[in-house]
Parts: sequence; C-alpha cells; structure tokens
Amino acid sequence: MALEDFAFFRTVPNIVCFYPSDAVSAERAVELAANYDGAVYIRTSRPNFQILYKNDEVFEI
Repeated sequence: MALEDFAFFRTVPNIVCFYPSDAVSAERAVELAANYDGAVYIRTSRPNFQILYKNDEVFEI
C-alpha cells in the first residue's frame, strides 16, 4: 500500500493528518476533524481490521 498521498499532505502547511488504525480511531478522527478549525486529511484504507482501541479511548490533536 503506497503512502504517497499521506506524504504529500504532510507537506501542506498547518494541516493535520490522520491515518486511523481501526474503526474506533477512525470514528474519533472524524469527530476531531469536524471540530477542528483548520484543514484535516484522513486516510482510511484498513478494511476488516481488528479493534485496537476501546470505545472510551481519548484522542487529541
């Protein structure tokens, strides 16, 4: 799986980039992005992956 897209967006000034590892972190990334005052890129590409984080896990930017 290529990471060129993620590498490209990391060069954009003041952008926040997420690459969630499971469904829980993907949901939290979307919540954080919706409430963030700025540009956010979320790369999702991990179908049917085991859950790594508990539902009450706290994520921060």
